[in-house]
Amino acid sequence: MKIMKIMKIMKIMKIMKILIITYIFYCQATQKIIDLDVFRTRINKENEKTIYFFNLFLNYACSHFQFKYKQGLNEVLALFFYLKGKHFNMVDVYFCFESFVENKML
Repeated sequence: MKIMKIMKIMKIMKIMKILIITYIFYCQATQKIIDLDVFRTRINKENEKTIYFFNLFLNYACSHFQFKYKQGLNEVLALFFYLKGKHFNMVDVYFCFESFVENKML
């Protein structure tokens, strides 16, 4: 009986290992696509802080919601970046983008 339990646990661990490796490769591939799209996006490229937040927002959204990054999502996020100003900060930008993703893409 103990041997059966051990074998079952080992099988589960093997499956988990495969899932983790697959997820890591997916994240790396997604990151490369996001990096390329961020570079092509019409945002203020001279501002490293903007590029950092742009990349961060796309990666966070894609890793915390159940959808895959799609080409062009960077352009959607860029629209929310144009709202940033005196009364609309980076936190507001992210939550507007997050709300859009939850309501329109999931």
